[in-house]
Amino acid sequence: MHEALSLILHFYSAPCEGKTLCALFGMPPATLARTLRKAEVALAQALKSLHDAEIRYPTKRQQRQWGVIVSRVEPLVRGVWGFLDGKNYRVKSPTAADLQNAYYNGWLH
Repeated sequence: MHEALSLILHFYSAPCEGKTLCALFGMPPATLARTLRKAEVALAQALKSLHDAEIRYPTKRQQRQWGVIVSRVEPLVRGVWGFLDGKNYRVKSPTAADLQNAYYNGWLH
């Protein structure tokens, strides 16, 4: 059981190929695929009962409060209360250079 949890957490958090996971966990590719599939189902079921593991939007009040905090740190950025990390989506760049710089954090994954 602990090995399956370790495998699925390693799969989600470490940038490595399946063959590396096979070597690390001492299993052939078919067993790796089957174990990952079952571990994902088990993890999803376990997380359903944990309130802190839910993905949910903040209330409108929280969004406004967080937006004020963001605007204090970055005065040119308005209407923003959160962000997604780890994703690289194509978006239309702001035309004003100072606004574009306010949105850019220097990371490109």
